[in-house]
Amino acid sequence: MIVKIHIGLFSAVLSISALATLADASAATLKVGGTGAVTELLNQIGPAFEAETGIVLEGVPSLGTSGANAAVADGVLGLTVAGRDLSAKETARGLTVAAILRTPFGLATS
Repeated sequence: MIVKIHIGLFSAVLSISALATLADASAATLKVGGTGAVTELLNQIGPAFEAETGIVLEGVPSLGTSGANAAVADGVLGLTVAGRDLSAKETARGLTVAAILRTPFGLATS
């Protein structure tokens, strides 16, 4: 149940970001990339996001935060889900952060 709540929250936040990013939301596609940790989440929420907003969510895998940030700056992606703060070089390219939520990650080894 907690996962569904988090996915719903993420979807709501993504909706707000998408509508702010896209001028014409009808039949639009929002390309999103970023940290690999969100790739599967984007695939999971894509259908519900499209049903709610009419915007097709296209998760672009294997970019990482740096690659996705560069793609946003180049106009290839509409949104990045970053795993870190912007670098000075990324800020100089005109990127800004809209920190909407944070998620904790923990690694355990034996």
